Amino acid sequence: MKSQRRGFIHKNPDLNDELDFIHQILNNKGKVYTRVTQSYNATIEDERIACSGGLITISLPDPRKVELGREMFVNDESGNASASGFNITVKDASGGKISGATSQTISTDFGGLRFYSNKLKWFVW
Repeated sequence: MKSQRRGFIHKNPDLNDELDFIHQILNNKGKVYTRVTQSYNATIEDERIACSGGLITISLPDPRKVELGREMFVNDESGNASASGFNITVKDASGGKISGATSQTISTDFGGLRFYSNKLKWFVW
């Protein structure tokens, strides 16, 4: 039997709820939600990445390796992104630009950014 928490089904029921662990859960729509407390290389399965903790860099996967129109959402779940040293930086792991910039920054408490791929680049929308 899979463990459930707040409408989500854990992909790995052995993971605990401590914020110092990276873990993924699969919600009822088949979207992968990943909570991170340190820098993280997103996978092509990730769709929602929630950040809690200090300075975090999220590296989006190579846009050429995801399907056309693939969306990913990155947000500040802790509400500390505006504090010094708690900004969340999002970059393209393949070295490409995101909407013309080398990276995008979330610096608003509880802020978030949604990204999509055209199979060549990532864009913010």
